[in-house]
Amino acid sequence: PSKYIQMINQSDTMTMHDFYIFEQVCRQLEEWGKAGRGELCISCNFTRYSITNTDFTDRLKEILDRYEFRRNHLFIELTEDSLSCDMAALKRNVETCKTFGIRIALDDIGSGYSSLSDLSNFPFDLVKVERDIVIHADTQRGGMLLQGLIQLSHSMKLQVLCEGVETAEQNKTVLDAGCDLIQGFY
Repeated sequence: PSKYIQMINQSDTMTMHDFYIFEQVCRQLEEWGKAGRGELCISCNFTRYSITNTDFTDRLKEILDRYEFRRNHLFIELTEDSLSCDMAALKRNVETCKTFGIRIALDDIGSGYSSLSDLSNFPFDLVKVERDIVIHADTQRGGMLLQGLIQLSHSMKLQVLCEGVETAEQNKTVLDAGCDLIQGFY
């Protein structure tokens, strides 16, 4: 993926790629709804280049209007690198997405550019706890960090998804800490 993403960035087609993937996600949600599997959700990541674009929400709405599905089954994930860009444009576009009924997730909290203040600055519905925090939750301090992040998120009425759950022990650890959802090979 690093070579593929680098190639897209160098060819200046990242935004086109992001919207293509978004349309495929909307199509899939509609198909699942028609097949009676409408309870399934999908997340879609957007790069900072796309999500801060002035026509981002217009293009998003244009695609959304072509498909019928429950909008709250669609998450837009903000990658932490997107939080290092034009914050005013990002916040404006995220708030508009919320008016469409789309839920917003912060990806990989605990690494990169994230700041705990981002939790109060954006209308997130879900936070995704970074895989390394899950891996180190088997230590006393690591477990306290995981539990603290989950408690903080829950106190702000946010759901929590732990990434990188690979073993039965990790699954038990994150569920015991109060995690709502898991992601990983387990």
